[in-house]
Amino acid sequence: MAEGATYATAARHLPSDAGLSSKNIREHWRRGHVPVESELVSRLVESAQAERIDVLELGIAQSVRSLAMASAIVDEVTRRLVAGELEPTLNDGLRAARLLMAFQTAALPGREAERQLRKSHEAINGVLALAKAHMPADDWSAVLRAMDADLVLSPFVPLPSSG
Repeated sequence: MAEGATYATAARHLPSDAGLSSKNIREHWRRGHVPVESELVSRLVESAQAERIDVLELGIAQSVRSLAMASAIVDEVTRRLVAGELEPTLNDGLRAARLLMAFQTAALPGREAERQLRKSHEAINGVLALAKAHMPADDWSAVLRAMDADLVLSPFVPLPSSG
């Protein structure tokens, strides 16, 4: 039925001792007792996913080819520029400057995240220094052991001082 068969066709394909008529099958189907709908939905989803994957693979392949070509062109232009075979114009320089500015602007959020991470590390190290200063040595050793055993905290375990 998931493939379009009628209730009568489905009944004919059942074993003779099944005791089900096309009317029984229709009623089972209507009441949702036949789990074919989920099978049909699964098949449709798999088919749609396969189609999307095919389209995605084509897009990726085209992007890779385009990037490879662009890279080869840039390499050749760079070689000719270094060899003195080309002289960039003012327009070329402005386009290159715009490209560099766009790249640097795109990299800013990453730099901000690094800055925030450094600030967080500094704050954690400050808290650890305060804890060490106000805690008995045995308690401090226990804290260090617990931190060392924790995957998230272990990078913050202070190195032994040289003095």
